[in-house]
Amino acid sequence: MKQLIATILLFCGLSSAFSQTANEQAQLRQGRKNLSTAVADTAKVSAMLHLGNQFLSFAESQPAFIDSAALYIGRAEQLSTTVKFGEGLAHSWLSRAAMLHAKNELKGSDLYAEKVISRYRSQPSDKLLAGGYVQLGDNLPDEEKMSDRKIAYYKNAIAIYDKTGDRRAKAAVLIKLGNIYLMGGQYQTMIDLLNDARRLYDSLNYPEKEMDLEWLYERFEYAYLGKDNYTEALKYALQSVRIIEKYKDVSLKAFRIYNNVALLNSLLKRYDTQLYFLNKALPIARKYEAQQNDSTMVAQVLGNMVVSKIAQGKPAEALGYLRKIGNRYPHTNLGWRHFINKYYLQAYTENRQFDQAARYYQLVVKQTAELPEFHAHQITNYNAIIKYLTATRQFGAADKYLKFNDTACRKNSQVDLLARNYLDWFHVDSLKGDFKTAIQHFQLSKVITDSLVNTKKASQLADLQVAYQTEKKDEEIRLNAQKILLLNKQAQYQHVSLLHEKTIRHVAFAGLAMLLLLLGVSYNRYRLKQRTNIQLKAQQERINAANGSMRQLNDSLQTLLREKEWLLKEIHHRVKNNLQIVISLLNTQSAYLDNQYALDAIRNSQHRMHAMSLIHQKLYQSDNMATIDMSVYIRELVEYLGESFKQEKSAVMRLNISPVKLDVSQAVPLGLILNEAISNSIKYAFTENNRGQIDIVLEQIEEEKYLLCIADNGKGLPEGFDPYNTSSLGMSLMQGLSQQLDGDFQLENKNGLRVCVTFKVVEFTNL
Repeated sequence: MKQLIATILLFCGLSSAFSQTANEQAQLRQGRKNLSTAVADTAKVSAMLHLGNQFLSFAESQPAFIDSAALYIGRAEQLSTTVKFGEGLAHSWLSRAAMLHAKNELKGSDLYAEKVISRYRSQPSDKLLAGGYVQLGDNLPDEEKMSDRKIAYYKNAIAIYDKTGDRRAKAAVLIKLGNIYLMGGQYQTMIDLLNDARRLYDSLNYPEKEMDLEWLYERFEYAYLGKDNYTEALKYALQSVRIIEKYKDVSLKAFRIYNNVALLNSLLKRYDTQLYFLNKALPIARKYEAQQNDSTMVAQVLGNMVVSKIAQGKPAEALGYLRKIGNRYPHTNLGWRHFINKYYLQAYTENRQFDQAARYYQLVVKQTAELPEFHAHQITNYNAIIKYLTATRQFGAADKYLKFNDTACRKNSQVDLLARNYLDWFHVDSLKGDFKTAIQHFQLSKVITDSLVNTKKASQLADLQVAYQTEKKDEEIRLNAQKILLLNKQAQYQHVSLLHEKTIRHVAFAGLAMLLLLLGVSYNRYRLKQRTNIQLKAQQERINAANGSMRQLNDSLQTLLREKEWLLKEIHHRVKNNLQIVISLLNTQSAYLDNQYALDAIRNSQHRMHAMSLIHQKLYQSDNMATIDMSVYIRELVEYLGESFKQEKSAVMRLNISPVKLDVSQAVPLGLILNEAISNSIKYAFTENNRGQIDIVLEQIEEEKYLLCIADNGKGLPEGFDPYNTSSLGMSLMQGLSQQLDGDFQLENKNGLRVCVTFKVVEFTNL
């Protein structure tokens, strides 16, 4: 697959325009006009640099423009030095670095980029410094092994663009960074970076044409192609097609896009659609042929049609396209000569025109012998030779080339082609009647094919890590289960002792202890999640650094993360179930009591347990296990409390809840405060004949600061009541939970009771 991507990227070297277009001419005329009308020296420098950079951007289609670019950049540099215009001089150095990069003079380009970095290193927020880092990164090749230096340069530039708020420049560098991971085989990492770039482009609200989104979509296409996800790759390729057709683009960029879509359709074996897009690319190629007297692009389209017809088993039509290519291809190009002769041999062989095939057989054998040892073209040539020799029943010669091809595939690490060679060997052996050897070769082909499908060497180390982490978490869950079982046994023991009035105090303290324990368990689960994610991230970086070829590791880590998230959901589910068990046990215990105080204490504990259980239920049911949506949680808690007290007293609940998401370490105390305040209002605030009203408000009062208020219109607190010197468990619990939130707890006794807590939302990162 990596060889296929490299081939596609090679075609992307085509320029993005024909000979100088009318639009380019207009831009250059405007640039010269701006230069002629500039008065101030600094304005002249800017105009010179703008014109020089325009020539440089058009130099891809007009190489002579590089000299014009060098002229204007040099004049800008000279004038900046004369008038001591430091910023203009730095811009001149950056432009010269880009020009030298275009001329493939990378050492010189590095020198000028380093001059800019040296000048602005003390100003880490300057865009010129970012430009220097980008240029140094551009000068390094996109190697198959990950380039740490190139990545570091681009990341430095991204950090600067973050500070300056230049989202468009940051998006462009993210795409460049993605290209490195493309050649390193880390396709998912590339996709993540491209998604970040797309979000930045979306936030800019620029027209598609100005943002050159076709380039972004092409990167998506190559990334999904690397993951063998042809359907997703085709989706992005068609997005590029939509844009070029929307703006009626007939440049070489459009030619490249049509060719790529055709290739993807051939991989999906949709040959009619492939031919449709090749026919769209052909007029652009013919236009270029007429303007530049260069038939290479026409030959390329016709060559793709040849490959398509061979794949469809239509050798006669393939021969027709080969004849149309004629002398269009550059005969000095080794690859083209091999392509033409090989496919003539293959087409004549499959069409059973062996006399004509014999001439091309000799040419292919000769050109293969002229190649350097183990050259990549040898394998494709051997395949055509073997098919010809098999079809003409020259089994001895076929055996010889099968052995040659076996060696070439091994030396070039072409495992998939090695499997196909064994399959060809199986056919030759079968035709010879050597069935024992044929079976051996078939088995070798099957083993390699199965290995390619099922074996992922890079996942072995990750699997060990998964096993270790899973075993560790299972042990922790087992210990927690034992603790909960112990608590259940203690609750059963308390069933007998509750017959005495003193058990009121015991139940209250047991409920409080359980509350603190469960809060600790919840916080411990969160901290474990953080540590596990950090360890996984560090482990991934070590594995990537140790062996760049382990390109499948990212997929394995994604699997590990999904397993971890499933495990955390299971923990929340079990905690919720255990709380429900405790509630049920308390309910069972209440059946043996006739003491109203004890029954009230048990019911209060049940309400507190339910407030916590509801939080763990939300975490279990939600895709986001880091935070709780308080607007949903509060409504469900209020509904539960209203139903619980409906037979005794009822009150009208009015809610005004702002949308806010809290971490579990803040959601639990807040839920318990709500439970205590609402329960107290329902039980004590209203007379039997008065159906009261309770207002519940959660609103933002400052940045990251929120106010929770529970107010009733009842009779309020008794005169002389001191909330800070009381034996009331509920009041003490609310004060203690407010301190846990690091919040401000207030009571206001006016036209009823108003309980308020002001607290600050703590930001947590879901690593």
